[in-house]
Amino acid sequence: MDTWIRYFHVILNVLFILVGLVLVAFGVYVLVGSPVQEVLTYVSGNMFLIYAMIAIGGIVFLVGSCGALGSCYESKCLLMTYLTVTVIFVLAQIAVVIFAVVEQDHIKSHLSTVWYELNNETKHLLQDRFSCCGYSTPDEWGGLFPESCLNTTTGGDGAPWSTTCYNSVVGFFDENIILAGSIAGLMFLLEVFQMIVTCFMVRELNNISSYRRDSQRRNSQLMRGYDESEGDAFEAYLKRNEIRESRQ
Repeated sequence: MDTWIRYFHVILNVLFILVGLVLVAFGVYVLVGSPVQEVLTYVSGNMFLIYAMIAIGGIVFLVGSCGALGSCYESKCLLMTYLTVTVIFVLAQIAVVIFAVVEQDHIKSHLSTVWYELNNETKHLLQDRFSCCGYSTPDEWGGLFPESCLNTTTGGDGAPWSTTCYNSVVGFFDENIILAGSIAGLMFLLEVFQMIVTCFMVRELNNISSYRRDSQRRNSQLMRGYDESEGDAFEAYLKRNEIRESRQ
């Protein structure tokens, strides 16, 4: 197998290992406590998205390790496992994108359902993080605005924020959708490229295995032929001796 292909494949999988570690570290950071935690909890209604991020990071780390080790040791088993999991990942990403595009209106309507199921403490956290008041209007507090609803920043007038939490959260995702889409697109292209490189490596390993089997078969045939020729020569020698003895 060409050395440069192995090194290139190892480098790509090291990048995937780093991506997995970053996802796990970010998930733990969000889990411990960050502004993003309230957003993800608000969107999903629970901590599922955070745990899913940590789990995906762990899987990406293991898959990258499997690919790197498979390249280093030229293990067909590890490379096939790596290729299978990568194909599943690519198909899952395509399914998620299609689901998000088709169900985007349902997802937005889901935010309203989740908001009114949240306890007041979580609502206060969201309002404080995103400088907003109420889901669709500040009037939902009935004029009794909590402190998280008031603009108490420097230069603020102490009045309720005019921005609703729906607009703030949707705006947060809209602002970061390009970055998230760029990262997801780059990972998708890397995964497809890795699949192509892995297929090439598996084919090379198959060619090497076939060449070794053919070499062993030829060597075995040569050895059998050599043994047969030696046996024929020995039989001829015995016959000559018998003829010589019979003449005497």
